[in-house]
Order: sequence, then structure tokens, then C-alpha cells
Amino acid sequence: MGLIARQTLKASLVNYVGVGIGFINVLFIMTFIFSEEELGIIKMLTENMVMLAGFSMLGITTSMFRYHPHFKNDPSGKMHGFDFWSIIVPFVGFIVLCIAVILSKGLIITYFDGKASEFLEYYLLLLPLTFTQIFFSVFEAAATIESRIVVPKFLKEVVLRVLTAVAFFGYYFGWLSFNQSVLLLVGFYFLLLFLIIAYFSKLRKFHFKPDFSFIKANPQIVKDFFGYTSLVTIGSISGVLLTKLDMLMISAEMGLSHTGVYAVAFYVATIIEIPRRALTQILSPKISENLKEGLIVDTESLFKRTSVLLYIAGLLLLMGLLVNLDNLFQIIPNGQNYISGKFVIAVIAISKCIEMLSGVGNIIVLYSRFYYIMFLMTVGTTVFGVYLNLWLIPIYGILGAAYATGITVLIQQLIVILAIYGKLKIHSFSGSMLWLTLFFSGVFGLHFLIPFMSNVWIDLTVRSIVFPGLFIALVYFSKLSLETNRVIENILKRIKSGNFKPY
Repeated sequence: MGLIARQTLKASLVNYVGVGIGFINVLFIMTFIFSEEELGIIKMLTENMVMLAGFSMLGITTSMFRYHPHFKNDPSGKMHGFDFWSIIVPFVGFIVLCIAVILSKGLIITYFDGKASEFLEYYLLLLPLTFTQIFFSVFEAAATIESRIVVPKFLKEVVLRVLTAVAFFGYYFGWLSFNQSVLLLVGFYFLLLFLIIAYFSKLRKFHFKPDFSFIKANPQIVKDFFGYTSLVTIGSISGVLLTKLDMLMISAEMGLSHTGVYAVAFYVATIIEIPRRALTQILSPKISENLKEGLIVDTESLFKRTSVLLYIAGLLLLMGLLVNLDNLFQIIPNGQNYISGKFVIAVIAISKCIEMLSGVGNIIVLYSRFYYIMFLMTVGTTVFGVYLNLWLIPIYGILGAAYATGITVLIQQLIVILAIYGKLKIHSFSGSMLWLTLFFSGVFGLHFLIPFMSNVWIDLTVRSIVFPGLFIALVYFSKLSLETNRVIENILKRIKSGNFKPY
């Protein structure tokens, strides 16, 4: 667990550097340079790129983690054509997507021609963007299998965001038109794909040649792969659609300016889940291997300990965010135009924090023999999410979309928890989670007793230090998580000794 904690911390540090740059991009640069409509167009492109990539990948990154243990024992080192299938499956998916987009052009125009007609000028750019997203994800998964996660994260979380800022400033200084800045952004995504391919080529040789003899000798793997991948694909489509559905429906029903406001609010809230993303990526190969070997006790140990670790991280970030909500809209440019997203941030952030309670439960289900539950869950909650959005957006606007997202996330996690307990007889809960919730509630309640200072920057600094600091002190002295205490003690030792070398 010490190794996992160190890897998670290192990956999280890269993530948070990227988040810092992303915060500057979204909250300061984009809100200053672009109108809400222009911001909405950019977010529609980047968010729907992720959604379409989820369709096109046909569940390949999940399948790579699940089936790599079956392919890796090849004396020749070529992994029985594993790399070939990792590329050809999503490529076929991308070709199908291109055909679908061309054939559905009329439907797309009809859907957005009302309040989001400006987006129609740019929607075909989704195809090249989706291509880069698909194959970046494939090579990122391949690097993760090789236990190399920091460089891909650095490219995605830091390099891309710096390049994005370059494109935005090109528009601000008049060097580029808005259209040209968007095209430059697309070019930067292709540059990122080239960089990760170059990096992976240094990790190991990429063997783009199928091994049909291995496939013929192991028909059960092929049968299981197609069954598993089919369900995961449908589940992935439903899951990605669910996470992006709110923005699509806001654009079509309320207009791109509301999309811009919602996108900014949603981005702020998602900082809560960054530790979970890092830990999930690190543990995916390990959990896949454990479940393949039937090591349920080891899986339970990881499940319990990581859930506590993630819940602490989630509550800490939630504390820092909620006590500074009012300050946030005072410091961002044109904050008065985005303040309607204040409670969107709160609703999404709280739901993401509660999601931490199930820790790495999603990947346990996904890599287990009862993976079909994930398929049924995502399809069911997607249908339910569509209904909730259709019902709540007309009543509550963008806050209704946040309610719909929050409710579906909580239902998903409840199903995951029940499935794991029902099938494996393990769970992630402990009495320490109740104490953590009480600590958070008490400290958060105190912040209402402290009057806001006249200087917003001083107030933000004080609240960001005092309340999260008090929470983490309670966690440390109560010794609810040995892993958390070890991390804190290691950091304190390094500060005291002046040793700031990375782990």
C-alpha cells in the first residue's frame, strides 16, 4: 500500500499542476477572452470529443487491462498480437463513427438549429478531435500496463493545457480569428498524440502484427473477449453519454451561453475526483490480475484501504471548495455572468465526494466475472438520466442538470456497492468513514461563524488554510487512516529536512 500511496501522490501532483493550469485557462483566461457563447462552443467540442471517443473505442482500454494477463506470457516478447488488437478495434469503431456522423447530418442540424445554431459551423471538427482522443487513450492505457503513468498524465494534464492557452491568447491578441484559434487547438491535439506515441516507443517496441495462431489455439479467450467487449462497449457508450448528456441538452434547450456557464461550474466541481482517477488508473492492472487469480482477500484489502484514503482526499478538497464558493466568483473575470453556476458546483462536488466512498469499486465490477452488472447499470441509469434531465432542466435550468447528474451518480455507486457485496461478500465501509463525515460537518459548520474579510484574496487564503487544515489535523490525530498519516509524516519529514526530491 505504501507503493500505491506514493504512485497515487505522484500522479495526483501531476494532475493538480494540470488542474492549476486548467483553472487558469477556464476560470481566468476563457472567461476573460471569450463570450459565454464562444466558451460554450469550445466546451461542446472538447466534451463531445470525449463522448464520441467513448463510443468509438468499443471498450478497448478496459479490455486491454482485462486481457493483457492472457497475452503477456509470450517467449518472443510480442505478446501474441496484443498491440494489433489494441489498435484495430478502436480504428474500426472510428470508421463506424465517421459513417454515422455523415448519415445523421440532418438530425444534428435539426437538433442544434434552434438555440445552438452557432455550433453547427464547427461540429465536423469533432471527427479529427475524436481520432486523437481515441488513440491517445489507447497509448495511455498501454503505458499504464507498463507501469508508466506520469508522462502520459503530464502530456494530457499539463502540456495540452499550456498549448490550449497559447491558442486562446492568439485570439485575444488578434493574431488569430476565433475560427483559427479553434483549428490551432485541433492541431495541438494531434501534436499530443504524436508525443505519446514517441514516448511509448521508448518504453518498448510496438508489435503491430497479429498472431492468429494464438487466437486459434485459445478460442475461449476470443469468445469471452467479444462477449465482454460487446457489453463493455454498450456500457461505455451509456456511461459516457450520461456524463455528457447534461451539456448537450442544455445547449439544445437553453443555448450556448448557458452551456458556457454550466461547463465552468462543472469543471470546478470535478477537482474532487482527481485522486480517484489517478488511483483507478494505477490499480486497474493490479485488480485485474487479482481477480483473474481469485485473490479476493487482496482485492478486499485494496478496496477498503483505498476507499478511506479517497474519502479523506475528497472531503479535504470539498472543504476547500465549499468555503470559498463566494470568493471564487469574485476573482474570476466577468464572475457575475457565471454566478448562476454557484450551486451547480456544490451539487456536483458533493455527489463526486460521496462517490469516493465506493473507492475503486467500479473497476472491481468491471474486471470481475459479473461485469455484466456494469452494463445493465450504465444502460439503466442512462435512460433514467435522460428522463431526469428532461424533467429537471425545464424546472431548474442548469441546476436541474446538476441534480440529474448527482442523482444518477449516487444510484450508480449504490448498485456497485451492492453488486460487490452480493457477489464477492466484500465492502469498503468502516466506522472511520462516519467519523470523517462528522469531522467534515463540524469544521464546515465553523466557517459560517467567521465573517468574510473585505479583501477577497486574504479571505480566500485564510479559508483555504484554516478549514482544510483543521480537518486534516483531526484526521491525523484521530489516526483513522494509517496511509494518510504516513503520507503526512513523510511530507513533514521532507519539509523539516529540506528534502524536496520527488518520490
